[in-house]
Amino acid sequence: IEAFSDFQCPYCATFYRSLVELRRKYPEHIAITYRNYPLFIHPFARGTAIAALCAADQGKFDQFHSHAFEHQHSIPFIRWTDIAATLGVNSASFEACLGDSSVSQRVREDSLDAKRLGVTGTPTVLVNQWRLFGTPTTAMLDSIVLSVMPKSAEQR
Repeated sequence: IEAFSDFQCPYCATFYRSLVELRRKYPEHIAITYRNYPLFIHPFARGTAIAALCAADQGKFDQFHSHAFEHQHSIPFIRWTDIAATLGVNSASFEACLGDSSVSQRVREDSLDAKRLGVTGTPTVLVNQWRLFGTPTTAMLDSIVLSVMPKSAEQR
């Protein structure tokens, strides 16, 4: 599953909860790749995406990603350095990363990839040959995952 997402997008937060359920249901059978596509209407999404990549550089992407979506309403008021510290991220490295132009470039590259693929909004989800626009329900995602999962994996 490849997901183009925006940390301030309310539909992406709903989608995040569906992915949490899928991960619980199929922990060994799905791989999720998050791609950053911060929309211009969400002024804090780009900064949050950069902070998430900095947390990822220290092995804490999933925890940071979860915190950001679970506290989405607070994004404009959150100091990411405080959150990173609670996640056990090295504060000095995290702060240096936030100012690193190569991390900002990684967000730009995700956005350029999204545009090349014709992504126009978030979330946009790719599951093998399936392309989903909008917010797919958990049931819809489950059905698609089952349709592309090898039959031997379904029986486990």
